[in-house]
Amino acid sequence: MVSWFGEGEGTILLLADKAISEKIQHDLRHTFNTNMRKAGVSESVIMAITGHSTREMFDRYNTIDEEDVKKAVDQLEGFLAVVDHFVDQDEKKAT
Repeated sequence: MVSWFGEGEGTILLLADKAISEKIQHDLRHTFNTNMRKAGVSESVIMAITGHSTREMFDRYNTIDEEDVKKAVDQLEGFLAVVDHFVDQDEKKAT
């Protein structure tokens, strides 16, 4: 990270390097939070590691993607299959 910016032609390049560096750091924060959550690490532990003291900050860096949505739908389908199985058993017992 650059902490001093000179005058002249190099200034623009230094500012560009700083902007790229900050963008990469920002992307890494999102990636870290998301991958930790997907690995099953509890949100409170992730927040302790990253220093996020509020849920709002955690949510800002946590990315919900298509894989998360598919997993949630699969979990719901699995749950409903179990419920359906028990409903079928109860109906058979009633007849």
